[in-house]
Amino acid sequence: MRVFPDQFPGWFGVRLATGGEAANLLFPEITPSAVSGVIDGGRTLSERDSMGGKTEDRYPDIFGLAHSIDGGGRTDVRATVADRLAALPRHSVILNHDVEAGAEFLHTLTAG
Repeated sequence: MRVFPDQFPGWFGVRLATGGEAANLLFPEITPSAVSGVIDGGRTLSERDSMGGKTEDRYPDIFGLAHSIDGGGRTDVRATVADRLAALPRHSVILNHDVEAGAEFLHTLTAG
């Protein structure tokens, strides 16, 4: 299941932010029976982390009206953003369904 930002207020009662600052990159995996922790040999950013191509996947161009518009933005801009994000500390993590324990783990991991 995918959750999109515009669904946060209605589904979760969470207001959308108008800005922010990235301090870490997290690549989470969710396994209900797992103990929260860092995954060895974590991954890096790749092209699959950006939406690109003729249309992004939320709004497929079923009527053929996009006329080659790249819904993911320009390739050079995506590359610039990826380069900046790649300079941040990154963590591949495994989490379970214990939200409070996961939040505490993530806070400790990223609190430097």
